[in-house]
Amino acid sequence: MKKLLLSALCFAGAVSMATAADTVLDVNNASNFDGTLIEEKPAEGSSNGEAKHYSPINSLEIDGYKFSFTKGGAGSNPAYYWSMSTSATQQQTIRVYGKADKDGNTMTITAPEGVTFGTIEFTGSNGAANGVVNASVGACEMTSKTEMTWKNETAVNTVTLTFKQNFRITKMTVKSEGGVVTPPEEPETIKFVKATTIENGLYVFVVNEEGTQKLARPYIGTQAYGRMNLTDATFEGEDVVTEEENAFELAVADGKVTIKNGTNYYSMDNSHFTSFQFYADPTEGSYWTYEFVNGEVKFTNVLNPTCIIGQSKGNQGTWYTNVAPANAPEEYNLPALYKKAGSSAIAAVEADVDANAPVVYYNLQGQRIANPENGLYIRVQGSKVEKVAIR
Repeated sequence: MKKLLLSALCFAGAVSMATAADTVLDVNNASNFDGTLIEEKPAEGSSNGEAKHYSPINSLEIDGYKFSFTKGGAGSNPAYYWSMSTSATQQQTIRVYGKADKDGNTMTITAPEGVTFGTIEFTGSNGAANGVVNASVGACEMTSKTEMTWKNETAVNTVTLTFKQNFRITKMTVKSEGGVVTPPEEPETIKFVKATTIENGLYVFVVNEEGTQKLARPYIGTQAYGRMNLTDATFEGEDVVTEEENAFELAVADGKVTIKNGTNYYSMDNSHFTSFQFYADPTEGSYWTYEFVNGEVKFTNVLNPTCIIGQSKGNQGTWYTNVAPANAPEEYNLPALYKKAGSSAIAAVEADVDANAPVVYYNLQGQRIANPENGLYIRVQGSKVEKVAIR
């Protein structure tokens, strides 16, 4: 039997009940705001004015439910908007933003103590059919511009939604579920210490973006190209603390380094200069030389020596939220490296693997060739790469 989320007595006049086990949260009832408040700017001349709003909105409450927000990789802050004072319809909105190629704003919903839920139905505007919203538990589906539903098979008291599509929320119907609360498992974090040299091991990239430390997260996807997306870095003292899935595997040989995430080598080819090309096996474009510059690292591509790894400045004077190769950028931020504590032991293992690694050939376009014949090829054996002529 479904149990009541909250007694009607506690929220008489504040919460409308769709059924005995449903709680409708109206964004108009939000309170306890934390964020940056921007007052209304009335319409004047050709300007339509600007409604009163919080941007960013960090947290708020609606009828005992707590909401917290982060910007993530989106171009806009999460926000809470009032209607213009002159509007006949006074409906406030929670506005969350996302982009298809990166994790955008996040919204974490936490129920009052003792309350669990398994479904939340959202109504609003500015969404899109099949818009992507990821959930920390369960699954979220945006079915139209105005509707979105999150569902989970077991009862929880909190969920975090990560938006890749914009959405303006006006109301939420929270449906109670019985059973034992199964909170999502927190990913295990590990410590990374500042690196002053490079040896084989696991590293994270951190960019100082105008005084804010940003962690470069590996691209997760199925495309053959992509970038490192930036998110706020978490520090304990001078050390970075994050999940191991945000680390890159660096291997050094003959003064060159490869950068790998899982099965992908971060590489370049001869025609794309603003994103990484991904290969399961290293090609000539998978190798980088490096030098330390004022505590940061300048990686230069072996195949394209005018290209480095950096956060390049955009044409409009704004910083891109990614770290990718750039063809001789005029202005850029270099990444600093932080190495997983105690991960140097893999160096000896990789040296043994290199000595017995199979030989693989690629043409100059980076395509793997099973039986090379007359021409120039890239010969790769383990971490050794060289250009050879076969006659």
